[in-house]
Amino acid sequence: MYNNFSYYYDLMMDSVDYDIFVDIVKKHVSKNKTILDCGCGTGNVSIPLKKLGYDIVGIDNSTDMLTICMDKQIDCGVSFPIYDNNIEEDLGSNLFDCCISFLDVINYVDYKKAFKNIYNVLKDNGIFIFDVNNFDYQESMKGYVEEDSFDLFSYTWKIIDNGVGSIKHDLTIKTKDNSFNEIHYQTTFKKEVYIEELKKLGFSVEVLVDDDIKVFFKCIKNSDK
Repeated sequence: MYNNFSYYYDLMMDSVDYDIFVDIVKKHVSKNKTILDCGCGTGNVSIPLKKLGYDIVGIDNSTDMLTICMDKQIDCGVSFPIYDNNIEEDLGSNLFDCCISFLDVINYVDYKKAFKNIYNVLKDNGIFIFDVNNFDYQESMKGYVEEDSFDLFSYTWKIIDNGVGSIKHDLTIKTKDNSFNEIHYQTTFKKEVYIEELKKLGFSVEVLVDDDIKVFFKCIKNSDK
């Protein structure tokens, strides 16, 4: 999904507390479990988990993000497989004890396709943990404009109304020699919509967090489905 933006992502997301996501995994997933990080991006969650001893595989549909993730693995002295894969498509035949999908990845994809594909690569009683944007929070973001500058670049980020629960991210980045624009679409729903679809597939669902910004879900694949 991300192209040129990938190379500026970590600087722009520097304020994110990734420990929140790592701590949720530590609380709910034991270290002897295999984890598929769906939408691993540049590795800001999967690399710390690998350092803690988790058996991680990462997938993302941005080759640029994966390139950065690989470079960061080398810098951090860890190594785990990463693949160019879209969670809206078949995820293969390998089965995992746990799938995670953080930083509202599910809001950028067809959630029904993603849930089905993740269900299919989980072992019986496997765990799926993910977050989405709170519906009211996402609605409140419409019309937001942010501008900032760093040593190597500056950016303008506009959030545009794209329908109920849906927004368009209009991002312009300028460097000394160049400028480019990327558009990304993001849609969220009330938590009950996700719960209904998850249960239909055969998950048991627990809402771990439901605050003004995020909703976190823990789902267990029922072995008797």
